[in-house]
Amino acid sequence: MKVTLVLNAALLAIFFVAWCCLDYRLVHSPQYPRNIADDDWIFVFVPMVTLAANLAVYRRQGWRHSLFVAVVASIALIVLFMGVVLVFGIPFHVSIGGTP
Repeated sequence: MKVTLVLNAALLAIFFVAWCCLDYRLVHSPQYPRNIADDDWIFVFVPMVTLAANLAVYRRQGWRHSLFVAVVASIALIVLFMGVVLVFGIPFHVSIGGTP
């Protein structure tokens, strides 16, 4: 359980930093705000990477257990990621010159 928490906390931090970098690049591009949704497809990788990482960590626990833990962790991480973006990402977006 501890491994799952540490892994998913690290993934959450990595995803948030990636979101901030992408947001910074988009806000400072000449096409802003028209291009704000151009790279949204990248976030399809959030659940895929989370699922793959959790399956890799729990690969020796049996298929059912691994899949259950990976799916629950992926869903939880997606919800937490959205919360982190709303709480910390929106103020970051506004502070770099983006429009709310």
